[in-house]
Amino acid sequence: MYFPGDEGIVKIRDNDVDTDRWQVVVSLSDGEFKQVSFVNSICTSKGGTHVNMITDQIVDKIKEKLEKKDKNLNVKPFQIKGHLWIFVNA
Repeated sequence: MYFPGDEGIVKIRDNDVDTDRWQVVVSLSDGEFKQVSFVNSICTSKGGTHVNMITDQIVDKIKEKLEKKDKNLNVKPFQIKGHLWIFVNA
């Protein structure tokens, strides 16, 4: 997949996840949550628990950082999730 430049793309590396088996990339979407995922080389076009697990962790971290910058900010997880495009290969 081609993205113009690398702006907005984050490759996730986590010591808690076997990175030889899990690959996660996060990018900005155009205002709705999108995901592309594979489990054991099988396309999971509707996502699933593996996508939810990764997405929830990412959203929690983003929310935490946003609220740390602005104590008065009250952002809901769905507001963050709606702007993410998650790619998972597990």
